[in-house]
Formats: sequence, structure tokens, C-alpha cells
Amino acid sequence: MSLDDYKVVLYRNRPDGWVAEVPAIRGCYALMPTREEALAELGGVFEMIAAEYGEKGLPLPADIRELRKGVTLGGLRTKDLINEGRKH
Repeated sequence: MSLDDYKVVLYRNRPDGWVAEVPAIRGCYALMPTREEALAELGGVFEMIAAEYGEKGLPLPADIRELRKGVTLGGLRTKDLINEGRKH
């Protein structure tokens, strides 16, 4: 599997920076100053985690089907992310 097989969540980390995260894989996230940097860093994080799973002979977790209200992502609940998106 590759990063393209997963949903990626991108959200603003106030006051500075952006978080890119793969909710299906625990610990698979990147915090960087710009969206582009966060997404690029996430690719490296994903590759590192995928290699660790491979070394242990484990498959990567399946992707989530959908994000539901109330699911926690990077310390924020999706309700907060949805509301934050409506403010801008």
C-alpha cells in the first residue's frame, strides 16, 4: 500500500503551521509551517511507518471509510475541524 491508498486530513494548527495526518495509521502525521511542507513531510513519515510494519511482517492498517463527527484527530475533534472550516 502507498500513501495514495489512504485518506489524508489537512488542518490548520493555530497559531502557526499545518498538520497533515493519516487517521487510519496511529502516529502518521506531520506538523510544518505550510500545507505543502506538511504534505511532503507526511510522505516521509508514511514511508518510515510502512517500513517498520514491513520489518515486523505486519500489514498496514486498512484505511478508514469516512471521518465521523466526534473522532479525535491530532488532539482536535472532527466537530471542531468542521466548525473551523465554516469560519473561513
